[in-house]
Amino acid sequence: MIEDCAHTTLAYWKGKHAGTWGHIGVFSFQQGKHLPTGDGGMMVTDDPAIDEKLYGEWAFGESPKWFTLNFRMNELTAAVGLAQLQRVRGYIETYNACQRHLDKAIEGCRWLRPRTVPADAVPSAYVWTCFWEGDKHGLDLERFKKIAQEKKVPLRIGFIGKVAYLWDCFQSATDPDHPARKVFKRHPLFPGPKYREGDCPVAEEMMPRLINTNPMLPSEDDGRLLAERLHEVVLEMERG
Repeated sequence: MIEDCAHTTLAYWKGKHAGTWGHIGVFSFQQGKHLPTGDGGMMVTDDPAIDEKLYGEWAFGESPKWFTLNFRMNELTAAVGLAQLQRVRGYIETYNACQRHLDKAIEGCRWLRPRTVPADAVPSAYVWTCFWEGDKHGLDLERFKKIAQEKKVPLRIGFIGKVAYLWDCFQSATDPDHPARKVFKRHPLFPGPKYREGDCPVAEEMMPRLINTNPMLPSEDDGRLLAERLHEVVLEMERG
C-alpha cells in the first residue's frame, strides 16, 4: 500500500503518523504544502527490500543496479527542508487553530455542513472545507457567493468542479470512439470501457457542493478575522 501523504505532515490516525500505515509513505515538499522547499518530496518505508529498491532509483554511482528515471532533490533544496523541520510544528499548530476558528464560524448553521474529524484523528489543516446544502433550505448559491465576495471571504465553490473520471483527459483515454483514443489504445492504464456519469453518485453529488478556503495563514489572528467575516456571511444569508 502506498500512502499519499502530500497534505498530512504531523497528521496522525490512532496514534500513528500518516505514512507509517502502508508499505510506503510519500510526502510532498511543493511550495504550497506543509513543509515547503520549493519542490521535491520524500518517501518513507520500514521495509528493507523496498528501501533498497528506492535507494537504487536515485543513488547513481559508477554502476547503478538498474536504469530508471532519476528525479531527485538537490542539496540546497534539502537544506531548506532541514531548516523547515525546526519550524513546521509551530506553524501547523497555527493552521489548526485557524481551522478551528473557521469551524466555529459555521457552528449551528443548518445549510453549511462541516467536515467530520473522527476522534482518533489528529489532522494537519490544509484546506478548510464545508458542504453547501442551502438549496435544501431555499437559499440561493449565487447570493451566497456575492455576500462572501463583499465580506472579503475568499471561498472556492466546487473545488475541482467534478469528479476526475469525467474530465476530458480521462474520457478521451477510455472512450473507444474518441479521436484521441488511438494515442492510448495500447496503454495498460486505460484498458477498460468509458467511465460514465453516475458511476460514483455520492462523489458526483458532493463535488459541486464543496466550499473551501485556506486556513494556512500567518497567524491565529488572521484566522480569527477570516472566521468572523465568514460568520457575517452566514448571518447575512439568514437575514434574507
